[in-house]
Amino acid sequence: MSETLRNSNDRPELALALAGGGSYAIAVQMAIVETLQEEYGIEAQNAEILGTSGGSVSGGLIVSGKTYEDVENIPQISFPNYKPGYMKGVMNEVFGDEYAFNLRAMAFEVPHMRAAKLRDHSIADKAAASSTIPGLFLPHHIDGKLYVDGGVRSITSADVAPRAHNLITISAFARHFKPPVGNLRIPAGQFLEHRLNRQMKTWQRKHGGKAVHIYPDAEVSNMVKGANDVLDFELAKDVYWKMKEEGCESLRKNEVFLRELASTSMYAIS
Repeated sequence: MSETLRNSNDRPELALALAGGGSYAIAVQMAIVETLQEEYGIEAQNAEILGTSGGSVSGGLIVSGKTYEDVENIPQISFPNYKPGYMKGVMNEVFGDEYAFNLRAMAFEVPHMRAAKLRDHSIADKAAASSTIPGLFLPHHIDGKLYVDGGVRSITSADVAPRAHNLITISAFARHFKPPVGNLRIPAGQFLEHRLNRQMKTWQRKHGGKAVHIYPDAEVSNMVKGANDVLDFELAKDVYWKMKEEGCESLRKNEVFLRELASTSMYAIS
């Protein structure tokens, strides 16, 4: 049996906003989502999900009932790669022709330069469109339209996450993220978190729910030493297992909320 995160008036109990960040973000998010289920009893498969870039892949894994271990041994993607349909081929290997309408993927339509939340397409198409990084891969075609990575709009887009009573945002790049520039580490994560907090407040004004932010600790954040590490599958495995073994402070900080969410009477067994 699984718990369906909907209450009696059919307003979803839980929405997830999953941020971008390549294979690194996928590892972080899957470790956190699996911990939510294993330690807190929160089943996210039926939640309403908005994923951006790598977060759309995480969302696809969640809604299709897969774990990180199901995909940790897929071959490393090559980049830059300008083979037409390359990202769709990668996603097809993971998702086949599966559909899940509780997953939305944030993409960016070109040349019109406008954001698009993709819902009524296969998981593979949504993930490919949302993960096609400009300059590294060719835009992804769907129904005569061209899409590139949803991170062009925002790395998270939590402000347009689905309507729900509660929002959990999971970002890989938050307050502890300090990417190296020469001999310095720049506190880029603080800027990203400030923007994310504004987005979460916008979501709360629209929907009136509670919103929390889950992110990795400093030790995990500092495992990213350069831009290429974001798409390094071997590093991602190390990140996943470290987080599964050690957890993260932001989960513990929100434990009361998570326990209440897991035990709410609004859950229905299906």
